Parts: sequence; structure tokens; C-alpha cells
Amino acid sequence: MKKIELYFLPGSPSSESARQYLEERNIAYYLRDVTKPVHARRVAKETKQWSVPVLVVGKKAAVGFDAQLYERLLGK
Repeated sequence: MKKIELYFLPGSPSSESARQYLEERNIAYYLRDVTKPVHARRVAKETKQWSVPVLVVGKKAAVGFDAQLYERLLGK
């Protein structure tokens, strides 16, 4: 199984939607808070953007919350 990470910003509605999407589907993931510099640097390096949420599945990433894109990334 590929490693799944969700980079989020506390209080962001789209970040909360992404988190709820994963929770409702019982998908195991690592939650990464971008207010922590280490996580902010990593997501910016990987995506070349400062937007959240970012769902990373293996080596692929989706910026923003898009349920259809998440399904494709997750192989659902």
C-alpha cells in the first residue's frame, strides 16, 4: 500500500473537507500540519505551490480538494 499524506491548514474549510473525505472512507493517512515549518517546506518543494490541502499518494500529489481526483489517486 502506498503512503498517504494530507497536508492541511487548521481552520481551512477545504482542508477539513479533504480530511473528512479520507475519514469517511476509513483511509489510513498521515496528517501534516503546514503551520509547522518542516511540513510547509516539504509540501512547497513537492508541489511548487503554497496551497492546501495537498493529498500525496506515493509520488503523486493533488492540490486542493477534488473528490474525483482523490478517487483516481487512491485507485477507488
